[in-house]
Order: sequence, then structure tokens, then C-alpha cells
Amino acid sequence: MRRQTDRSQKSSFTSRRKSCQSCADAKARCTLQRPLCSRCRAKGTPCQYVTPDSDSTHLSLLSSESGGSHSPDDLPIPMPTVHSGPSPASGAPSDDSNPSQSAESAQIAARWLNSFIVPVGKRVKPLTSRVVNIMLRVLKSYTRILVKDDPTLPPFMHPLQSPAPQPMMANCRSILRMWDNRAPGSESMIMDTARREMQKLIDDRLTYDDLTLLTACQAYLLYSIHFFSPDAESPIVDTGTLISLLDLASAMSSKGLGTAANRTDRHTWGSWIVMEAKRRTLYSVYILENVIDFHQNAPSYIADEIGRLPSPSPKALWDARQADVWEREYECYIAEWPMDLPRVEDLWPHPVESVARERRQRKDHFVESVDEYGMFFYTITSMVHGS
Repeated sequence: MRRQTDRSQKSSFTSRRKSCQSCADAKARCTLQRPLCSRCRAKGTPCQYVTPDSDSTHLSLLSSESGGSHSPDDLPIPMPTVHSGPSPASGAPSDDSNPSQSAESAQIAARWLNSFIVPVGKRVKPLTSRVVNIMLRVLKSYTRILVKDDPTLPPFMHPLQSPAPQPMMANCRSILRMWDNRAPGSESMIMDTARREMQKLIDDRLTYDDLTLLTACQAYLLYSIHFFSPDAESPIVDTGTLISLLDLASAMSSKGLGTAANRTDRHTWGSWIVMEAKRRTLYSVYILENVIDFHQNAPSYIADEIGRLPSPSPKALWDARQADVWEREYECYIAEWPMDLPRVEDLWPHPVESVARERRQRKDHFVESVDEYGMFFYTITSMVHGS
């Protein structure tokens, strides 16, 4: 009888530990659904799960172990409902049904051709060594952030963009750490490992869902940044690498970018996280492409295909970790922009003075609330265009 009682108590304790924190505190039955259980969904409260060996909750995208991976049930973070765009059922337009999305995606994939075939109507970007050096130094800092033993992430990766750590990102982190701590004579082995992992990301891209494709593009971008060296005799990053990176970025973009920058289009918190992470990743791909083109003495052209995309969102939105906080900040953000939300093209010059004046005003307003990534984006754009 004693053994049966112990077993019952143990079962009850295990059940409570599997429950979300809200249900456990209320001693209520939890449906254990991820990312939101039925009770939390109905009450609109944060749904947090704790791991069996920890009483604390934390935000984490990456496994702390080399090559580690986790299932969604292992993740102790409050995840919003994530999907690739506004739900068609809500009456909002879906990016996947947007004809312009396919055109943008095709232009992204074919962008590398501009170095070989002069595009009609495209303007050459006036890059200088000073600007390119700043671009590269900041991009390199993102990979150094990734390999540190802390939860900080590069500013194009949101800690809640995926319901579970992706093994491909854990592998990326491990390989970059191996390179930073390499022993003499191990360079070739580590580079070969990186090449195989990068090739696998490309080979498997047609099997990825939306979130996995985002992570794959981010991982490939981080490999490319980390291993790029203008002075390397046998660089791991070359024109072929850039073509593959743009191909991944194109595939990621074809799943939806939240293209419209008007204030009537609404996202859920989860869909906004994914769209914003995609756009920041895409912009970072373009910045790296500028760096590679410059060092290969190839021209870079102003990216008209992304001009209508929203600029990097404010710090308050990117840093929000609860749905109610994000909703409140998003309402404030919408209210601050009576017409359209800020676009990438607002940061570019325009030959018509009236348009140029409006863009300067919008640019000044935009920079008031940006985070470090938005400030980087603003700074290099201003330096390139001399404004």
C-alpha cells in the first residue's frame, strides 16, 4: 500500500511538473498543449513550461551543447503562436498569395547576375572602402556574439522565432567555436566540415518548412560571415557561396516577408516575429553581398526589389517578450505613423525634392526608436548615400 501511495504521489508530482507554470500555480488541469495550453489560450495569459530539472524559465534558441537539439516539449519558453503570415481566414492578405512576392523572390535569387550582366535601369551603389570595412566589422561581431557562452543572439535572430532549438544552428555554433579555438594544422579539417554543413543546408532546402528555412538561411549567413576573408588565398566564401546564400534567401522570402508597410495590415505577435526576423536576415544577406562584391571589384546595385519592405522595427517591439507588451507597443507604433509605416526606400535619396524632403522627415522619425540593428542599417545607408 505504501508503494502504491508513493507511486501515486510521484505521478501527481510529475504531472504538475509537466504542466505549464500558470496551471501548476493554480493547481488546475493542464492540457499540455504547446505553445499554449487550452486554459492559458482562453485566459490570454503567458504559457510557460519548465524543464523537469529546472524551476526557472528562460529564453533560449540555441542548445548549449555542441550539436545538441531539442524537441518542442523540451523548450521552457513562452512561445507565441507562430505562422508565416496573417491568417487568410482573418480577412488579411496572405503573403503567399501576393504576386509581387514571387517577383521579389526571383530578383533576390538572380541578384548575383548583376555582377556579370549590367541590369537595365539599376543604379550603382557608391561603396567606399571605409563603408565596406564598417559593414564587415559589424557583421563579424554577429558571429562573435553567437559563439559566446551567454544567451545573446545576433540582432537578426529572435529568441522566440522557433518553438525549439534547431540542430543546424547548434551545429553552426559548434563549428564556429572550433574555428575560433582551432589548433595549428586543423584549419583544413574545420573548413571541410563547414563546407559539408553549408552544402547540406542547400541540398535539403526543398524539404524545409517556413521556420526551418529561416534558420537555415541564418546559419548559412553566419558561416559566410565568419569564414569570409578578403585576404585568404583559398577562401571558403566565393561567388558560389554568394549564389547559394541568395538562393536560400530567395526561398525564405518566397514563404512571405510581410511586404506591405501600411498601417492597416496586422499581424499576430508570432507572425510578426517570423516576418521581422526574415527581413533582418535578408537585409544582412544584402549587406554581406555588398562586402563581397566590393572585394571582388564587382559593382553593387541599389536593391530596388526590397525598397517597399518595412525598415527594421523599433527596439520596443523587437525586445518585447510577452504578447500584451508587444500589442501595446505595436499600437503605439501604428499611432506614430499616420500614413504608411517606414520603408527601406525612405532611407534612400530621391531626385525630386518634394519626395526627398518627405523621406528625410520619415528617416528622422524612424531613427528615433530603432535598436542597434536599426541604427546600423540607418548608419551604413546614410554613409553610402552621403546623407
